[in-house]
Amino acid sequence: MRTLSRYTLVSAAALVLDYGLYLSLIEVGLDAPVAAPISYVTGAALHYLLSRFFVFTAQIGWLHQQPAKEVALYIATIGLGAAITTAVVYAVHNVMLQSEEIAKIAAIGISFVVVYLARKLVVFKPAAASLQDDSKSA
Repeated sequence: MRTLSRYTLVSAAALVLDYGLYLSLIEVGLDAPVAAPISYVTGAALHYLLSRFFVFTAQIGWLHQQPAKEVALYIATIGLGAAITTAVVYAVHNVMLQSEEIAKIAAIGISFVVVYLARKLVVFKPAAASLQDDSKSA
């Protein structure tokens, strides 16, 4: 529960950056489906730094000795979140004809859940869990 609470705080900080940049990019003329992934990736970069040093610090992760692999997997979750965000913003704004703000809020909720699970269960999985998984497959 502590990890989820910290993750939620970190997500809130990244969200402020993400949503503020999103609205700023729309204000200067970018279309919502273009602004969404740009702002998402910017917020995700902040999120990685805060997650790495504030959220997932209680355990030694399975990639502790492989920081390049950890970053690569984290980047993959950014891509996953950006794809979800772009698809949801497009669907809600362009297909369902809702406002840019409503579209982004819908995307935030869906992306939060999917990306949290990917990061908790894959990127920052504790080393002990990885060893148990490896022994099951042997």
